[in-house]
Order: sequence, then structure tokens, then C-alpha cells
Amino acid sequence: MSGPYPPQYSPPTGYPPQQYPPGYQGPPQSGNPWGAPPPVKPKRGCFGCLLRGCLVLVVLVIAMSVGGYFAIQNGLITPNMVLNLIGIGPATVQIDNFRDDKVTVDVLQTGSDVIDVGAQPSETPEPFETTKEIGALDITSLDVPEAGRYRLTITAAGKAVATCTMPVKSGDRIQIVLLPKPSLITRNDDTPSTGSELVLGQSSLCR
Repeated sequence: MSGPYPPQYSPPTGYPPQQYPPGYQGPPQSGNPWGAPPPVKPKRGCFGCLLRGCLVLVVLVIAMSVGGYFAIQNGLITPNMVLNLIGIGPATVQIDNFRDDKVTVDVLQTGSDVIDVGAQPSETPEPFETTKEIGALDITSLDVPEAGRYRLTITAAGKAVATCTMPVKSGDRIQIVLLPKPSLITRNDDTPSTGSELVLGQSSLCR
């Protein structure tokens, strides 16, 4: 031994070489013993989601507008249907005169369920009023403009035939059948539970 340093170590000889199973590749050579970290997914911004949502909403609005326009042009949707959807549309009263003489029907609005937000306290809206003459064996339909209460007075040759003050809802279809005696009334083709509900003047529709 020469010098102050110990001799370099050399492994002993005579040991068999280390054996590895087939396919063994050994430990990773990188500095991270656990392998590479998983890739980080990029975060989606809120602006992109909001933009896509706005685009979908705009497309839906355009599609509904175009579809509504063509439906109105073809008569599939009428302005009265739209008004009835929001509860301020007209109602229809059909009067079938099955008598053998002419009758006169006076319709007067006695109350309204529609609130005019822009009206001043001193303003009083004009009530709806109309008069119809219906010949014998004739049928007439009239529209009342809004929900509310209406008084029908039916006369023949100056004599009262029937009266009815009825609450009318938007979109109602009221049918009155004038017979020699008695006259009948129905609403929206509903079948009454009792016979008196059909009689004009006795029905709850006239209260």
C-alpha cells in the first residue's frame, strides 16, 4: 500500500451474476422514483360556458319567433289565442234562437276583472255594451272583450224572455239555446251535474 489513501474497493469474485425475470426493465432512470405525474387538465372558463348558453338562448328565441310568425300567417295561432294565454282575451257567447219569433239580446258589462295599470283614479272605462237581433231559427255569436261580469237581457216583441248576469272568464265559450220554454245555457261544453244547471236563469252561471 502506497500513499495515505486506502485501496479502492473491488467486489469479491466468484459470485454468480444477478438474474432477472424475463421482461424486467429495471427501475426508472429519472430522478422521480414514482414515475411521471399525471397530466393536468386545463380548466374551462366560466366565460365560455356563458357564451355557449347565450348562443343557445338566442337560437331558441329566433326559432320560436320564426315559428310563431308562420303560425300566425297561416291562421294556426290567432291574436285572441295569445291574449287568452295571459288571461286578458275575449270570450264567445253563442245564442241559438230555436223559437218561432225574433228576439233582441242586450249585453251590458257590469264589472271587469282586468286592471288597467295606467289608468288614473278619475278615469272610468266605458263598459262594453251591444245589442243583437236574432231571427227565428237563427244562430248568432258575439265576442265580449274581456273577463268580467255581463248582463244579458233577452226580449221578444217587447216582452222579457230571459235574463242572466254571468261571470265570464277569458277564453270562455258560452252557449245559450232559446226554446219556447225553458231556455238553456252551458259553458265550455261542460256537462252539468243537475238538470237545473242547464236552465237559463236557474243555473249557477247566472249568478
